[in-house]
This record gives sequence, C-alpha cells and structure tokens, in this order.
Amino acid sequence: MEVISTIINEGANWAVKHLTSIYAGLSACCIAGLMELRERYPCLRSLTDALICGIFALSVSTLLEWLHLPNNSEVLLGALLGFIGADRLSKITAALALRYPKADGD
Repeated sequence: MEVISTIINEGANWAVKHLTSIYAGLSACCIAGLMELRERYPCLRSLTDALICGIFALSVSTLLEWLHLPNNSEVLLGALLGFIGADRLSKITAALALRYPKADGD
C-alpha cells in the first residue's frame, strides 16, 4: 500500500510542477478536436488530429521551458497549435524540413 501512495504522491508532484505544459497539451487537444468536429470530419479523424496536436503542443512546451520563457507562453502556444490543426502542422513541418537540406556528412 505504501508503494501505491508513493506513486500517487510522486505523480501529483510531477503534475503540479508541469501544470502549464499539461494545460497547453489539453488546450491544443480540445481546440483541435472542436475545430475538426465543426468541419464535420468523422469522429475518429477528429480524435486522432486532436491527440496529434496535444502531443505536439506538449513537445513544444518543453522546449519553451528549456528556453526559460514564461509559463503563459506555453498555454498560448498550445491553443495556437490546436487552432492550426494537425494537417497544417504536418505541412508546415514538411516545408521546414525540405527548406533546410541535410549536411553532406549525414
């Protein structure tokens, strides 16, 4: 029983420490899902696009933490990524990857 309470306490401490990142991911997820449903896409596509945006927002929010930007910027970025959507994020990422070719040694 002590192991379970330790896991719960450590999980709660982690969640409190990274609350803005979690909020950024959830806001991206919710906004992307609602935007997809508004466009009348199927529920499975809406769900997967929302999850993709949420995971992408979580990844970018850790970058913002590493750059020591304010916590509010993580939430704003999460909302913007959710509004952009997974399809446009994919196109933007592909365009950036093609713009900067690999170095000769790679």
